[in-house]
Amino acid sequence: MKEKKIGNFSLIVFDDVYDPADDSFLLSENLAVKPGDVVLDVGSGTGIISLTAIAKGARRVVAIDVSPKAVKNTLINAKRNGCEDKIDVILGDLLISLKPPSIFNLIVFNPPYLPAEDPGNWGLAWSGGKTGRKVVERFIIMIRDHMRSSKTKYQMVLSSLMKPEILLKRLSSFGFKCLISAKKRFFFEEIYLITFSPH
Repeated sequence: MKEKKIGNFSLIVFDDVYDPADDSFLLSENLAVKPGDVVLDVGSGTGIISLTAIAKGARRVVAIDVSPKAVKNTLINAKRNGCEDKIDVILGDLLISLKPPSIFNLIVFNPPYLPAEDPGNWGLAWSGGKTGRKVVERFIIMIRDHMRSSKTKYQMVLSSLMKPEILLKRLSSFGFKCLISAKKRFFFEEIYLITFSPH
């Protein structure tokens, strides 16, 4: 466990919980939240995106993570930053615990996307399976049930290592209009923030 300062936030980062990195910052810096929005933060980790959403004017955030440690970590950081009354934290696998249709103005997901065949439990925060797309493909199928409201906007981080064009085609086939709203290049990959919504 360690303490760190990110912007105006004071964070505790548990061992085995994803430590906010460039993908987290790409999403937080370009978060398409509007004052009064209700936001769903899928895979909340430390809670950095949930905190950012509140700081940008969200009325309420529901944070969900499959890891009990991450759920506890998000809760602690919400309290640490005085946001515990605006952030609800749920233990759950992607959207399984939620009932459609979506009540959210914005749904955000910084998924595990690095290709790795068998990373073990410790790799849940970053491994997207052999192709890197395993978790994202499950998420895309689930959001079909939550897209009844054309007012819901989605944001998700993708990596060049996972062949994102395959996922963009899948989203398009499901009736989503996608755009790359931000990107960042590294020597071994490029990460993209895509923003999408139903046609």
